[in-house]
Amino acid sequence: MEYPYRRAMLKDLTDNYKLNGLSYKQLIALLGEPLNSSRDINQFYYPVYEYYGSDIDPIYTITLDITLLKDSTVGDSKVTEWKK
Repeated sequence: MEYPYRRAMLKDLTDNYKLNGLSYKQLIALLGEPLNSSRDINQFYYPVYEYYGSDIDPIYTITLDITLLKDSTVGDSKVTEWKK
């Protein structure tokens, strides 16, 4: 998938917003629905950038990873880069 504006949005988000402590509803209002990639319902991610090269599998990705606490507030947020 291509997300042409998400890199700039991520920079603005990390420079100007504090995600930790937001409620799940506040997070969704700010960022929209996340993708859930973990068996743990309290962890999910937002894709920021994906590069595929000449294959169908990505070879480079950037995601915003979110972990919720038991009270459904954001406990941790981090940017993850992955390279094949």
